[in-house]
Amino acid sequence: VVEAVNPTRNLAHTPLFQVMFAWQNNEDVDLDLPGVEVTALASPWTSAKFDLTLSLAEHDGRITGSLEYATALFDTATAQRHIRYLRHVLTQLV
Repeated sequence: VVEAVNPTRNLAHTPLFQVMFAWQNNEDVDLDLPGVEVTALASPWTSAKFDLTLSLAEHDGRITGSLEYATALFDTATAQRHIRYLRHVLTQLV
């Protein structure tokens, strides 16, 4: 697609999109490897890969999620406003 569209290259962002939506519908399962003890570790920091990334999942009948954003583009108040808008839309849907 990138070759067909041939967008102007800019290292400041990805060539096709800057916003990601991810619906994680995979079950949380423990990795079982014979003879190996496996423990999941949370990353101590995150780096935004896109301008905005909304990740949602269903856990115990509830939709949970997170909004990751590039702090160079958005401040906390703006991200919180996006979350309020999303919550309002989801509330109106149900």
